[in-house]
Amino acid sequence: MFFYSRLDHRRSRKRRSEAQQKKLEGRFIITEVGPDGEPIAPEAAAKKFIRQSGCIVRDHIPISFKLWKASNLSEERDAVPEREKEWCWRELKKNFTVPAESEEICKRWTLSKMAEQLRSFKKILTKKYIKTGTTPVFTGELEKLRGHWDAFVEYKSSELGLQKVQKAKDNASKKVYHHTLGQGGYKLAVPKWEKMEQDLLDRGIQPATMNWPERSRTWFYGHGGSLDPLTGDCVYGPNIQRAAQRLQEAIQAAAEGTFQPDRERDELTYALGNPEHPGRTRGKGVVPWKYGFRDYIDSYRSRQRRKNDEREHL
Repeated sequence: MFFYSRLDHRRSRKRRSEAQQKKLEGRFIITEVGPDGEPIAPEAAAKKFIRQSGCIVRDHIPISFKLWKASNLSEERDAVPEREKEWCWRELKKNFTVPAESEEICKRWTLSKMAEQLRSFKKILTKKYIKTGTTPVFTGELEKLRGHWDAFVEYKSSELGLQKVQKAKDNASKKVYHHTLGQGGYKLAVPKWEKMEQDLLDRGIQPATMNWPERSRTWFYGHGGSLDPLTGDCVYGPNIQRAAQRLQEAIQAAAEGTFQPDRERDELTYALGNPEHPGRTRGKGVVPWKYGFRDYIDSYRSRQRRKNDEREHL
């Protein structure tokens, strides 16, 4: 049985106040977009861009949609329609201008970010209400949930919904290496790593990672690796010892010409011992290969690459 939370009632006035503050006034110019499409400059405008994208998707997309994107025709009725995603993008652009040459890639990144923000919102609702057997007070910013709440609860409590949760847990349990980036991700961590290396160079010490491929280097640091402040040698714990050692071997082999890195089949993939997931680029985050391996952009959809792949599987 569901019942109303007293805490929700106490906080309803605060929520109404927060909801009133969400409307963003003015226009902000994004002057720089990262290779994956993420707005990065100026920093203040980029932060507003991300916050506003979250507000828009939570306000406009009903939580009753089970999927952000359908993977086949049978899932289309459960997925957010493309026209709704387009509306979200147009609404965001009312307050933000992005460089014309980067608009398409920025749009793709933004819609992917919105999908992530909507998933996070649903997880919060599930943890706070469904798992505790409570129902929110549909006032303030939660008022929009009223007409979709029953469908949301029904799906989350259904056999299919529970199966998806279990599948996600099973996949998470198979993960061997866990990053130590924190909420800031690579964006905040990379400048710290660059400073660590520069401090060594200023003292005449060459970092062991000096000539490493970018994503090998960021994966190493992002999973707890570091550099000895006296020698510049790699320092790592037992959790990533095997991967770190294999990574150094592969980088040395590539330098000697006995190993030929090829897009996702590079030093890091060899070190980790499992293939790259198409929707992300390890060492760079949730970045599609097309942008994670920009040096191989010409071969991204080439026929020769496909023929080589088919030959290897024979």
